[in-house]
Amino acid sequence: MESPPTATTQSDLDDRTREQVAQLTYAGEEPTATLPVRDGVVVATTHRLLVYTPRGDGVVLQTVAAPNVVGLGYTATGNGRWRPALVAFAAGVAGLLAGQTVSIEPPSVATADSPAVGGGLETVTAVIGLVGLVDELLTAVGAVALLVAVGLLASDTASRDPRVVVRVAGDDPLTVPAGETDAGRVESFAASVGVDYSPPSFRSS
Repeated sequence: MESPPTATTQSDLDDRTREQVAQLTYAGEEPTATLPVRDGVVVATTHRLLVYTPRGDGVVLQTVAAPNVVGLGYTATGNGRWRPALVAFAAGVAGLLAGQTVSIEPPSVATADSPAVGGGLETVTAVIGLVGLVDELLTAVGAVALLVAVGLLASDTASRDPRVVVRVAGDDPLTVPAGETDAGRVESFAASVGVDYSPPSFRSS
């Protein structure tokens, strides 16, 4: 069984990042755990939580006093195409099922040779042929709809922007692009900080 991912420690950081983290702390303040993110690092210290993102476009440093950090979470926002993907999937399944169930057997040879049938046989044969075309059309439409559903779902998955969420008491949460950090590492970091962890959530933009 694989061991769960652990939060990054000071020794896991490169020298430059470690020096930058040291410059952000006060005298007597010690880093206890760090979490790498896309544009920098989140640092838990004995006094605060530091969100340091020097490679980002926004605020470089955001700080929260340790008692005000009430939780951490992981979320990902996609383009919302999973909704039409569900509709396309349902339509595809319905089309395939309808295409497989609509079936009419042609008249038997004995029926075709019966004098009572007369010219009506041609009409019946034409109707059966039309039903067969509808059957094939429903199957084809169902298959295309399923392919569209797969494409839409793949697009939504590829567009998801994973973020680390820091929940702050009495204030709006801080969100930071997670980069390669996954939900398991965020959960481990939350345990190191001693706050609640919110399971991954996926939202539409």
